[in-house]
Amino acid sequence: MHSVLSSLLFLSLLLVADGARLNKRSLSLHRKQNDVATKDVKAISSWKVCLPFVEINGTKGCRLTPSFEVALCTDHFEASAGLADVRNGIDLKAGVNSKIEVCTTGSNLEELLRGIKCETLGGVDACEEAIGFVLSLLEGTGKGRKKHDEVMKGINGALKEAMGSKKSIDATEVILPGRGSTESMKLKFTYSQGVGVGAQLKLGWMDLDGSYMVGAGGSASTWIGMGFSTFAGWKVPQGRNPGAVRVIVKVGSFTFDMEFALGWGPKNLA
Repeated sequence: MHSVLSSLLFLSLLLVADGARLNKRSLSLHRKQNDVATKDVKAISSWKVCLPFVEINGTKGCRLTPSFEVALCTDHFEASAGLADVRNGIDLKAGVNSKIEVCTTGSNLEELLRGIKCETLGGVDACEEAIGFVLSLLEGTGKGRKKHDEVMKGINGALKEAMGSKKSIDATEVILPGRGSTESMKLKFTYSQGVGVGAQLKLGWMDLDGSYMVGAGGSASTWIGMGFSTFAGWKVPQGRNPGAVRVIVKVGSFTFDMEFALGWGPKNLA
């Protein structure tokens, strides 16, 4: 046990040292992406350190967590090794990466995805290609046409399993413009750079964001069988926010975490 913890700690220290360069570049790209002056961007606005079963958070202090990992994380950087908090699913990983997160909104799928400013990310072609692929995958056009039916079937199946009810939801009616009653669409786009390996599995229990998600990714992904992975589920209503269909598509270094608002809550699930 002691040797395992020592190995994880040593790996984390190596990853942190190598990650300093990646974090510096990430901060630079983050400023460009959000059109914020350099002097107004804090180097680290939040942070956390994880040890087996313990998390030390810059805002929440020290607390016990159902995890077994050694990690150092900030807004734009993560170095980790082990099993992350199982409340978010099964997530085994080891690596170091810098990241940029951008949030957009839209009234239709294309507006939602095209709100990302690829020219500020460096790899413009890769970014544009990833956006185009996700758009075609969900709309059933272009390069994603052949996988559209399979993916939508998987998303609908995940929704039914995650919601745990007999209520039928056709994700196509919620995601595609003009086919449903979606009032708002939200996207959290993440671009990451680094090295590492991992496997992720979501089995339908509520995560820390209030979502019931199902799917597999990383080396454990067998659902789609291509160079991308998909997670889907239902985000429960919170306050004035209605429930939402949540779909996460990971393509290479890009993660598209999308929410499509619904006009009903738990009382409609019976």
